[in-house]
This record gives sequence, C-alpha cells and structure tokens, in this order.
Amino acid sequence: ASGGILGSAGGGLLGAALVKRVGTDNLLLLLVPALLLSVVIVQILLRRYRLSSRGRRGEHVPEEKNKRIKSTLRTIRSERYLKLIVGLVAVSAIVGSIVGWQFDGVVQKALVSKDRITGFQAMFQGLLSLFSFLLQISLGSRVVERWGVRVTVLMLPLALLGGTTVLLLNPLRLWAAGLLRGSDGALRYSLDKASFELLYVPVEQSVRSEVKAVTDIVVNRFADGVGGIVLLIMTKVFGLGLSGVGLVNLVLIGLWLWVVIEARKEYVVVLLKNLGSRLELSKSTI
Repeated sequence: ASGGILGSAGGGLLGAALVKRVGTDNLLLLLVPALLLSVVIVQILLRRYRLSSRGRRGEHVPEEKNKRIKSTLRTIRSERYLKLIVGLVAVSAIVGSIVGWQFDGVVQKALVSKDRITGFQAMFQGLLSLFSFLLQISLGSRVVERWGVRVTVLMLPLALLGGTTVLLLNPLRLWAAGLLRGSDGALRYSLDKASFELLYVPVEQSVRSEVKAVTDIVVNRFADGVGGIVLLIMTKVFGLGLSGVGLVNLVLIGLWLWVVIEARKEYVVVLLKNLGSRLELSKSTI
C-alpha cells in the first residue's frame, strides 16, 4: 500500500512538472515506456514466481477458484457481520466515485484550460498522496491504537459528510472541492484502510483470507462500476448537476454511517462470541 501511495505521489508531481513543457496530449505519450516497462516486470515476476501447483492441477485451477469464490459468497450471505462489511466496502466505493466526479467537475469549471486542469490535478494528487503517506507512517497506527477501530472507522464518512456539506454551501469553489477530495484521499488509504483491516479480526481465521480477497477484489470493483452507473443515471437521466449529485451523496453517506454503526455493534458481538468459544475449547482440553 505504501509503495502505491508513493508511486502516486511521484507520478503526480512529475506530471505537474512535465505538463508545462510538453502539454497534456504529449504527456500521454510519455506513459507508453512506463507501461511497457511494467509489462516486462510483470512477465519476469510471473516466470520467476510461477506457482508449482499450476503444472499439477492444469485446467482444474479456474474451476477450483470459482468454487472457492462461490463458497465464500455463501459464507458472506449466511453471516450478518460479513454482509455489513460488504456493505461498507460497496457504499464507500460508490461515495468515493461520486466525490471524485464532484472534484473533477469543479476543477473543469474553475480552470477551463486543458493544460491548467492537468497540471492542477497532477500536483494536487501528488501532494495528496505524499500527505497520505506521511499520515500513514506517522499517525496511522497510533490513532487506531489510541481510539480503537470503533472510532477510527467513523472518521472517513464523517469527514466526507462535512466536506460535502461545505461544497454544497460553497458551490464551484475550488477550495471547497479540494477540501472534500483531500479529506477522501488523505484518510481513505491511511487511517480508514488501517481501521478497515481490523474489522476482519473477529472473522474466523479459516475463512478470513477468502472473505477479505472477495471483498477487496470482487465487491470493490463491482461497487466502482455501480458508482459509475449511478453517476450516469443521476446526470444523464435525471439531469442533476453538482449540487443535486452532492445532495444524493449526502444520503449515501448517511447510509454509510448507519452501516458503520451497525457493524460496530456486530463487531463486539462477534468478537465476544469467538472469545467465548475459544475459552470453552480451552477448558475442554484441560
């Protein structure tokens, strides 16, 4: 995670410096060597760390993977706490997509020029990623240890609630849009990420890794797509502008907060239940 954040920071700051010299269109061409280098690195890693089991299982690997995913989805549907975690991932991703759209819309209206927009976006993303990295390594674990997951998991939705409200009261203000997007970017990949990882602690160890993989990959990507569809419906079908979309996002953030509160309650219930089961198992082995 830290490597990705630093990469985003470096790419953003480099893009902001280069766009002044080569322009937005030519900047895209500079990405081609980087993408080709990434393909080469991936191929080298695949050859070096190829799973030895692949040769033994052959064509049965995809089938077994699909069976595991289906089994994990059944497990999620059978437990309320896991369904709440999935709900958190989904709502968070949808709200994040809308926040990004709001920020982009304000930037385009405020700056107009293509190169100015690209330079501002690149510089903003670079500085935001750098701040997120510093926040993660300096305060991330300390804040979680001091306040606990039941408090820190509320920080991101509350920050976005405040940021969205500020933007609604100050429409088309670049600083208001920056405050909203900055709150999302700074907290999502630092404090919120660390807090969310701890939500998996009460989950049984036998299914924890599978549940985490499904929520992080399948549910998160699906929710990103849903967020895009929701934006299309709001803007193209209902003709909502920045303020209308912001009001809808307030409702979604309210739903997010409700899911967080329910997950906090269930977190304690499941944790105590698992601790009780372990104590009973320990007594039975004495």
